[in-house]
Amino acid sequence: MMIKKNSTAAKEILTAELSIPEKLVSVVDAFRPDKENRSSLMFWKEKENIIMHDKICKKIVGVAVPILAEIVKEV
Repeated sequence: MMIKKNSTAAKEILTAELSIPEKLVSVVDAFRPDKENRSSLMFWKEKENIIMHDKICKKIVGVAVPILAEIVKEV
């Protein structure tokens, strides 16, 4: 699924030679859908799919927050 792929990309940013603000922005950006997934994203945003949309959002937050916390620990 796209969340796993995005998570892998975000974790790679942790070891990159970037400033902390650049890492934060890059990790958040890593979870943005690419062109392939934008059409399916529009499907999940429809009112009839609100429960699935909520589950996806919670999954992204659950994966992204620990990665962002690692960056904050670097401060």
